[in-house]
Amino acid sequence: MTAAQFCDLSQFQPVNIDWQAYKAWSASGDGISRVALRSSYGVGYKDQHFDAYRAGALSAGIDVLILYHYAYSQYNNPADEANWQKQVVGDIRAQDMLVLDFEENVIQATAYWAHMWLQTQEANYGGKLPGIYASSAYIQDRLQDARLARYPLWLANWQFTPDERPPVPAPWTSYEFVQYSDRETSIPGVPGTVDANIFLGVNQPQQQEEEPIMINLNTPGVGDYFEGDDNAWKCKQTGFIIGGAGAVKFYSELGGNALCGLTYLGLPIGPATGITGKPGVVYQRFERGVLCYDPGHILDNPPGAGSFYLLHIDGDGPGADPRIADLKKQVASLQESALAQELQKEQDKLAQIKQIASS
Repeated sequence: MTAAQFCDLSQFQPVNIDWQAYKAWSASGDGISRVALRSSYGVGYKDQHFDAYRAGALSAGIDVLILYHYAYSQYNNPADEANWQKQVVGDIRAQDMLVLDFEENVIQATAYWAHMWLQTQEANYGGKLPGIYASSAYIQDRLQDARLARYPLWLANWQFTPDERPPVPAPWTSYEFVQYSDRETSIPGVPGTVDANIFLGVNQPQQQEEEPIMINLNTPGVGDYFEGDDNAWKCKQTGFIIGGAGAVKFYSELGGNALCGLTYLGLPIGPATGITGKPGVVYQRFERGVLCYDPGHILDNPPGAGSFYLLHIDGDGPGADPRIADLKKQVASLQESALAQELQKEQDKLAQIKQIASS
């Protein structure tokens, strides 16, 4: 069976990833897609592409995210660096993993420093074990501490083939991942050169992709676009508000996967607006559709709909896309112009006939 593979990405790769192509490649080994993302480094530094990468990966349904922090032990204490990653990353899913990227060749890079970082992060995430990334030589020189062996190992061993199974360096007796290359150039969906890895651990049960989900302001990626509370979300980009707990709930659940309303409706591009002669009916326009609050189903009655549903964007109703109305006006104007031209031609012909008849 083909080894389960994944890449690790940072701001050194392009921000635009074809996540669906990448997902298909990563899942081809064992059916589970994975990606490693650099979240942060040192204290106060966040990877420039992290938010975009994580939002894209989650939207595409990547099964496992491995979020790593690059350590600068020569500048900071381990607790501060662990806490900084916690601040950047926030909550994670049960199947996701945090990792310490430990590779600076400095005297401060010790087993004690690594253990304190791992121990702090373990406490930060309620006992969930983080992992550690290091090379075989680095482990031999700096990480000879039996206390580290309980934390999953991501071994760097560049033999440039996913078929490699290098010796496990003490104090570990197994590894979770092996990074086999730092120069792969043919990974689907990822332009340019990237690190490539194989998964050799034990698969954990994964959330089924079709299982409905619900987003909130703490969901990774959502806070980049909205702020507020359970009753009203204000869009940071457009300034418009999704108001009322019912509207927020509908938006939060729409689609039941990816980032729900953010994925399927997009951002609000207008205010909630009442409809003349239709008391209690309100609609709001979004980038990809129009949401209507109509508990009495005065305007429409889509099968199975509750108080909220999506309006038709064609036709002449309140949900009509204004661009369609503009096009209709242009068509009518062109038709009128063509008719006028034909009428003028007929009038010219009649004038010529009269002129001939009178001569």
